[in-house]
Amino acid sequence: MKIRKLDEKTISRIAAGEVIERPLSVVKELVENSIDAGGAEIVIELQDGGLRLIRVSDNGCGMSAEEVRAAAQSHTTSKIERIEDLDGLSSLGFRGEALHSIVSVSMTTFLTRRKRDEAGTRLRVEGGAATHEEPAARNPGTTVVVENLFYNVPARQKFLKSPRAETQAAANFVSRIALAYPEIAFSLSNNGVAVYRTEPAETRAERVKAMAGKHFAGSLVEERGAVRRTRLHAVFSTPDVSFPNRRSQIFFVNGRLVRDRRLTAAVDTAYRGLIAAGRFPLCAVFLEVPADEVDVNVHPAKTEVRFSAEHEIHSLIYRTIRSRFMRPVEEEKPALRLVSREKPLLPEGRRPVRPQEELGLGPEAPPRAAGEAAPTARPVEIYDQFFDTFIFARVDGSPVIIDQHIASERILYNQLKRARAAPPLQKLLLSEPVEVPHYAFAVLSENLERVNSAGIEIEPFGERAFVIRSVVHNARGFDPASLLLSLANELSSAPFKTPENVLADRLMTITACRMAVQSGQKLTREEMKALVLNYLDEEYNRTCPHGRPILHEISREMLDSLFRR
Repeated sequence: MKIRKLDEKTISRIAAGEVIERPLSVVKELVENSIDAGGAEIVIELQDGGLRLIRVSDNGCGMSAEEVRAAAQSHTTSKIERIEDLDGLSSLGFRGEALHSIVSVSMTTFLTRRKRDEAGTRLRVEGGAATHEEPAARNPGTTVVVENLFYNVPARQKFLKSPRAETQAAANFVSRIALAYPEIAFSLSNNGVAVYRTEPAETRAERVKAMAGKHFAGSLVEERGAVRRTRLHAVFSTPDVSFPNRRSQIFFVNGRLVRDRRLTAAVDTAYRGLIAAGRFPLCAVFLEVPADEVDVNVHPAKTEVRFSAEHEIHSLIYRTIRSRFMRPVEEEKPALRLVSREKPLLPEGRRPVRPQEELGLGPEAPPRAAGEAAPTARPVEIYDQFFDTFIFARVDGSPVIIDQHIASERILYNQLKRARAAPPLQKLLLSEPVEVPHYAFAVLSENLERVNSAGIEIEPFGERAFVIRSVVHNARGFDPASLLLSLANELSSAPFKTPENVLADRLMTITACRMAVQSGQKLTREEMKALVLNYLDEEYNRTCPHGRPILHEISREMLDSLFRR
């Protein structure tokens, strides 16, 4: 096999394929260049979804004739001069860095003018070679017209999607990038028909609410956080609003739209126990990270990033979002409330709630701490318990079925969260030694503080046993060996460098699950009513800590459908 050197034209087309995959790639690069150029209005026009033509115009700083010639050539940029400059790069793109890739696989026309120049410049480039240049009239700014994308790479054309799919992809990108730049007006059209348009807004939150639509805008909140030189601004939905996929999750790093598994994992962790498994919140996360602490050149298209302090970023996102849902109980918190038979149970309805420091399974439950008020009386009538698992009751006039285990689990989990800040006055003493396997004894002995923070105080006893000195509530009937073994398994299997707050949350979830009323456990009518009342008075009571729904309303519509009315 003979090794041969490729010609420059082939090299350019191969390189272009790494950056320019489809019309969306062109739209992204040109829009980012317009943002870097300081454009206050950016207009994107497509023909056939960009397969035939892409035109991006801005009113930014423009370019001189020399600059536009250089921009079309390979390895030219206005952003860096040497390799060390990459560490401090803060712009979205390198003006010219991707343009050469675009002009190599299309017929491209540049029309640009700087404010201080009397005339602008029109430059025509076909397949990477300049074919025509002339002075031209234009207001300050730049227009780039890309025609016949991949005309000279027919193999790539076969893999392009339909005009409709490409238009939708472009609209999705423009509507997202617009969130980070509320001061810029964006418009997108295809074949002369408006697809997306937004006027300048004062804040990012305004843009996010507009994207969410009127139905969900009222469920959005925002928080800010910081750690060292990194700043975070997040706009996100309350737990009662969630979606079946992550399409409503958007992340920006220094104004750059990115995809990153670690960022989505941080959001998932913040909502753990608040929304059902397989559901995802709406969120727009804006991170401002020092340029020397983030690498934006991991991927040719610059859609992925690498952080030097990855754990710190994860923790910042988690703490900022989670803190919104774990504030003092005097603030309003989403809780389940039945409003009428005509309205659905779960989508909406909120009320202020008061904390409870006991499980309350019967009249022998300990009294509340001095100064927290009794729960608001709710009209609850218990009918029966089915399969020793499900409670059939009437709540606020509506028939409901409640899973006793996961309702109890939610109560205990919330109590454990509150107890971390203000432990209750009464504790239950369990003095019988609990024997565990050797590996579990070693793991628990090394993590006594973490176990204690999860709501159960243990003390080593002999070579492989523990004495449970106290728990933070009056849960009873649980299997202490099973609980300790589950905690040991979680501690030993947790990924290296798992944030402490994440690990603590997992341990509390396990503790709540093992100490909760179990499926198959017979309850008296009084115990069932106490459990239901306590559950209804808890904050974020739509799901258990694992995300499973706790209560289902038996609506008239449901019964009608069962009997085909």
